Amino acid sequence: MSAQQVIEGHAYWSFVTTPNTRFTPCYSVNLVVTPDLAADFKSRGFPVKEMDEGTALIIKRKVEQSNGQINEAPRLINKYKEPINVEVGNGSRVKVLCKEWETTWRGQIFKGLDF
Repeated sequence: MSAQQVIEGHAYWSFVTTPNTRFTPCYSVNLVVTPDLAADFKSRGFPVKEMDEGTALIIKRKVEQSNGQINEAPRLINKYKEPINVEVGNGSRVKVLCKEWETTWRGQIFKGLDF
């Protein structure tokens, strides 16, 4: 389940270059995808979010691991695969390289997408 994949969609509430620190600090993006792709992820138990713009997958990475080690920030690159340092605006068409994860805690299975 840890294979990387590229998902294309429209980015909303993007915190890629700097983390969102409102709650637990994390890098994240709500990626609005096609209804078919959203239904596929939902059927496999991944959380999806209904937004005014469409159905979104939530892709995120915590800044700090449970052992205190700092996670690497997601890299932002342009179509020529050159590093860039810009803010991703709402509605931007993007491709996100991410991987699926799954864990069990107290008998309950949790799934998500990491950058």
